[in-house]
Amino acid sequence: MSKPQIVVITGPTAVGKTSLAVGLAQHFQAEIVSADTRQIFRHMDIGTAKPTKPEQAKTRHHVIDVVAPDQNFDVARYGKMARQAISDILFRERRAFVVGGAGLYIRCLTHGLFGGPPANYTLREELKRKEETQGAGFLFDWLQRVDDKAAQHIHCNDKMRILRALEVWLLTGTPMSVLQDAHSFQEQPYEVLYIRLNRSRDELCNRIAKRCFSMVREGFVEEVRKLLGMGYSQELPALRTIGYAQISEMLNGNITLEDAIEITVRQTCRLAKRQMTWLRSDRVHQWYEPSLQGKIVDTMERFFDRS
Repeated sequence: MSKPQIVVITGPTAVGKTSLAVGLAQHFQAEIVSADTRQIFRHMDIGTAKPTKPEQAKTRHHVIDVVAPDQNFDVARYGKMARQAISDILFRERRAFVVGGAGLYIRCLTHGLFGGPPANYTLREELKRKEETQGAGFLFDWLQRVDDKAAQHIHCNDKMRILRALEVWLLTGTPMSVLQDAHSFQEQPYEVLYIRLNRSRDELCNRIAKRCFSMVREGFVEEVRKLLGMGYSQELPALRTIGYAQISEMLNGNITLEDAIEITVRQTCRLAKRQMTWLRSDRVHQWYEPSLQGKIVDTMERFFDRS
């Protein structure tokens, strides 16, 4: 029996995934399952570049606006929700597109997760306090000592993944990299077509800068002010992410709006670079320029013809 088919449209932030995916979804009568770590949060629309209301009206989107900014959400929960959404989409005889730049979410969905322990948020808070006491970089240095292989694939500023790797080691006594090697991510529930989007580095950074300025014009400052007014602390992980952290600092009077935008652009460009490094680690799949929509459509039609 053949596996259900899905299309994964991925690439670095600001490459143009959403607009392309919405157009393709209309062409192929598909629905979109988000693979974005921040679009899951309600009330966080502008700063996460969440699909606009008109875009959502054109094609149905799933796994966005599913939790409040102060609620926990991990990759295992994402995998469960995304698979249920795909099952519902395919049951209604629509096609399913997974769209986003969260490599870990996509890997979880297409290859499963290793059998690690569930998240322990009490332990994570203890680890965060250690970092505050010992100084920035303490947790990453610790991870390098206990699981250097895992540390080699995690950026030193990626707090969530550092916490998870240490959490696994402390709860199981086994390095996370060892558990991952044993699992090998062999679970493959779908036949997957990967559409990986790319632009030149300069073009991508220019698009990021334009998007940041556009977000401010569209009301990003007001969005953050509203979140803080609703009682959400700026220390929440969701509000410590790029853009939200800088606008919060601006609202507190610590930096100017111009500084907030400049820092956001710079950090987003660095994020895009890290995302490209992740995506390039798998050299099997072809890359596409977003402008070459005809070529992408041809590739997808051949893929669906195999079913």
